[in-house]
Amino acid sequence: MKGTVHKCIEKLVTQNFGVEKWQQCLVEAGFDEDHVFMLNDDVDEAVTMKLVTQVIPSVCNLTIQQVLDTFGQFWINDYASKVYAPYFEGCKSTKDLILKLDFIHKSLTENIPNARPPRLRYEWVDTNRLAVTYLSDRGLIDLFISIAKGAGTYYKEELRVTKKSDQVLEIDFA
Repeated sequence: MKGTVHKCIEKLVTQNFGVEKWQQCLVEAGFDEDHVFMLNDDVDEAVTMKLVTQVIPSVCNLTIQQVLDTFGQFWINDYASKVYAPYFEGCKSTKDLILKLDFIHKSLTENIPNARPPRLRYEWVDTNRLAVTYLSDRGLIDLFISIAKGAGTYYKEELRVTKKSDQVLEIDFA
């Protein structure tokens, strides 16, 4: 997984729980306490998953769902909207951003070796309900759901996100 995700996790943990907790997370995940992630680093996915599903929940006293939801909110509202601000331009709603995400994933990673971002396919169920097929072998649809909810917060919109399967979710734009 790309280092940009880990930079975001680092900022989330240090801002909400302190530097000492982040250093503890690093050590428990197998890094030196002063390890620095670079945006384009390739980080072993097993290490990332251990960090998100075991280490952070334990060190920060959170459930896995709380970690995912907190990350989704932080990723959109505090990290990606700044680091990837040009991609947010022209998006006036959650719907606009969600429909642009496949393009963003593709354009951000097309020149990065070993990048395997999720791909998204869209199908309108009705006027305000979008089915999104999340195509990735990582099985992180629950994280994508949290990110979609974070986008709703960013645009100050009420949405309902329903997981239909391990690859499909529906977003109801109220």
